[in-house]
Amino acid sequence: MNRKAKNILIYLNYWRTIPAYLLARGSRFWDRCEQDINEFDRHLYGGGYTNLFTFSRILIEEPCSRNVVENRLHRNPIRCVIFRMLFKQLESLYINTPPERIEGGLSFQHGFSTVVAAKHIGKNCRIFQQVTIGFNGAEQPILEDRVEVSAGA
Repeated sequence: MNRKAKNILIYLNYWRTIPAYLLARGSRFWDRCEQDINEFDRHLYGGGYTNLFTFSRILIEEPCSRNVVENRLHRNPIRCVIFRMLFKQLESLYINTPPERIEGGLSFQHGFSTVVAAKHIGKNCRIFQQVTIGFNGAEQPILEDRVEVSAGA
């Protein structure tokens, strides 16, 4: 799909993205959510700033970004339910880490068959597909800043 067609698709979906943007913007974790969207934009398009158009483009083109935004809204059930009605989550991506323990800049590549249950996730972490980050019964792992977890780990 060429760039003009993608832009038209984004404009046609503004009815969904404007309420989602307002829900995220009014949340307690907006600063971290903004950093997450910036990371997705930087990896995909080389950008790095968040406005309504960037937020809309990332939510429409990257299903795993929806899971990240939904995780940021998780502490407010009403916002979370409204967001889920607007955007379908990626069903094979599970983020079981509370939003207050995830620093800004979390991004996923595909997010297919990925489970994240870390004790803490640092800034600007990137996780690829088919990754399981969990605990062995005794202790959960901690991801430091600027960590990339490659596919299949």
